[in-house]
Amino acid sequence: MSQIEDYKPLTLGNTEELFLSIISRSVQAPTVYSIYSALKKTMSYKNVHKRIKRLRLLGLIEPVNGKFERKAIPYRLTSHGLFQCLLSLSPSSPTALILHKYRDDKTLQTILYENLEEETVKELLSIFGEHFFDTYLRRCCEEILTILRGVVFQEHEIDKTIAKHWPNNYKRKIEMSKMRAIEDAIEKQDLNLIFDLIKKSTEDEFRGIFPNQVLIRDQYLVQSVEAIRDYLDDGFKNFIMT
Repeated sequence: MSQIEDYKPLTLGNTEELFLSIISRSVQAPTVYSIYSALKKTMSYKNVHKRIKRLRLLGLIEPVNGKFERKAIPYRLTSHGLFQCLLSLSPSSPTALILHKYRDDKTLQTILYENLEEETVKELLSIFGEHFFDTYLRRCCEEILTILRGVVFQEHEIDKTIAKHWPNNYKRKIEMSKMRAIEDAIEKQDLNLIFDLIKKSTEDEFRGIFPNQVLIRDQYLVQSVEAIRDYLDDGFKNFIMT
């Protein structure tokens, strides 16, 4: 979670977004030259190198560790760069590839793999298509970005006289509030995803192919479903008693 809390809201140009897209959809980590080739040489090698340097300075990409021929350094997305890519997922995005390549990344671990086991994710992608998680991932990142922008504004606009009344830890209070807000945002989208799964399990289209046994083995998912059941039971009792 701490990785996501430290993200800074960024406004990227079309070229930066394009470069991130090329890196995200490459099966093997691309080099400056392979990105130059992917652009069909519509941009000079010098400018491609300049853009890569900027993305590194922004903390969106990083070199892959290792020794490579001719010092051709391959690049991969950082957690922050992956977050930016998830914000712009579309029907043309290679979501399944991204989820596989970056499955150990802090961003995906926080917003997806803490709620679903990897085998469950693979099974759902195989049945419902590689874009099944697109809306969930995009909305998680959009809500987190909204929270982060609000925190930046709050830190900028905060009344310093009020801060004096706090024991020199008003920034810590903002950080704790930010962390809770991000957790709540992810939980809300997690509930939406689970409701969607429950709905699909009752649809005729998926009867016979719905992966009930796989989902039942997923401890994270079972716990979430049980929490939803308890929440609805309590809500129903309160509704009846009012």
